[in-house]
Amino acid sequence: MHSSRRTFICLSFPLAVAAVEATAQRRPRFHFPTSTSSSQAPPVTGDQNRSPQADPRLLLQQKQDEIRKEVLHLYDLAVELKTETDKTDSTGVLSLPVLKKADEIQKIAKRIHSLARG
Repeated sequence: MHSSRRTFICLSFPLAVAAVEATAQRRPRFHFPTSTSSSQAPPVTGDQNRSPQADPRLLLQQKQDEIRKEVLHLYDLAVELKTETDKTDSTGVLSLPVLKKADEIQKIAKRIHSLARG
């Protein structure tokens, strides 16, 4: 029973990482329409002290870069977890570093999920 659980854990993390990478690559990028005329500029309001709005394309690009960085980190941790579980020879209990690594992988996966949702 424990060996099947360990096998499941060893095989599920790399598959989950591969699924996240495939989903991130397949997702179409959102393109904002560009206006060529200056007549569509927003009207000037009385509040001139407002900070200028950030470029949405720049924000999306930064978010995408951050997601890619997190996915690469998740992949590295999953590979490390697999090598550690392959090295561990205990049949009854998983080692503490393996459990800590699995928790860290779960936290990063949740962070990627929240970044992807916006």
